[in-house]
Amino acid sequence: MRQKVIALLAVLLVVSSMSRAKAQAIAVRTNVAGFAALAANVGMDFSLTESNSLSGSFYQTMGPSWMSDTRATGFQLSWKHWFSHEPLRGLYWGLSAGVGAYELQKDYDVPEGQPMLNGRKYYEGAAVPVSVDLGYCFQLSKRWSLDVCAGVGPLLRWETVKIRNDVETQTCIPRRSRIDFYPTNAGISLVYLIL
Repeated sequence: MRQKVIALLAVLLVVSSMSRAKAQAIAVRTNVAGFAALAANVGMDFSLTESNSLSGSFYQTMGPSWMSDTRATGFQLSWKHWFSHEPLRGLYWGLSAGVGAYELQKDYDVPEGQPMLNGRKYYEGAAVPVSVDLGYCFQLSKRWSLDVCAGVGPLLRWETVKIRNDVETQTCIPRRSRIDFYPTNAGISLVYLIL
């Protein structure tokens, strides 16, 4: 429910700011690097002014991948300042924030003498990545662009850690919060300019 409310507020913010934009640009994007981790994603870009734009994207994993048994769903909102004074072209910097839910499974190393066999460790929780981004949007044709970006910042997580096997589930770490500093945004996105 929270994700729907956040998505609705983001859409309302974008629509209200579009009426004031001087240089209209609307584009659809997909992060092709995300598909390498089997994370389906789609996003949209809207110009706010000649030098600023707003992007929103939604992603969801499509099943087990090379990253083990990981499931994640989330939404990310990004503001970008374009040095070219033309949205979706050239060098930019920006700020991104997102919200998501995840479940990560790992094999559990059972200590000797413990009755639990073949255990798996489950990390279940929610995350809020925040980043300062730097990127470049290469113009491929009149409508197509390739956007390459990376960002670093804090990753806030609230998670529960459980150990499960065929017999029982044990909560080894109850709900905890963590703040780590990571590369929290990265992408190689194909962008199609609609307007």
